[in-house]
Amino acid sequence: MAWSFSSVGATSSSGAPASNRSKDAWAKASETLTYSSTSSTAEDLTSSVVDFIPKGKDFLVLANTGGTNLSSDADIAVQVCGTSSGTFVLLKDDLITSIDNKVAAALYDISSYGEAPFYKLLIDADGVEKVTDTVVLEVYWDPE
Repeated sequence: MAWSFSSVGATSSSGAPASNRSKDAWAKASETLTYSSTSSTAEDLTSSVVDFIPKGKDFLVLANTGGTNLSSDADIAVQVCGTSSGTFVLLKDDLITSIDNKVAAALYDISSYGEAPFYKLLIDADGVEKVTDTVVLEVYWDPE
């Protein structure tokens, strides 16, 4: 599991380097998370470290962009840490309240929720997920 990067916008092409992006382009990171537990208890998943958001920038989170029909509902929370390898703690619970069988979006507004050097997105499962359930997360921000 790791973030993959590209850019999107009116005149940008996927994967275009920063020097070739238009002023209207957005930076995009995407990661696919898959449930792998056969446990009978709810399993939460966390993304890889989000260490690429520039200081002072809000970011948009799109969750379950594949529209996976999960075994049970889940929500998206934001965790933070002062180091990339430290213990991440919950900063914003329920940034997105429901992602089952749909794409959902929310803006992480640093003026409302706070800012940190490192984030993780937590998929907080409300019940037991099938081993085959996958959730795609996307993060968008203005690179300028």
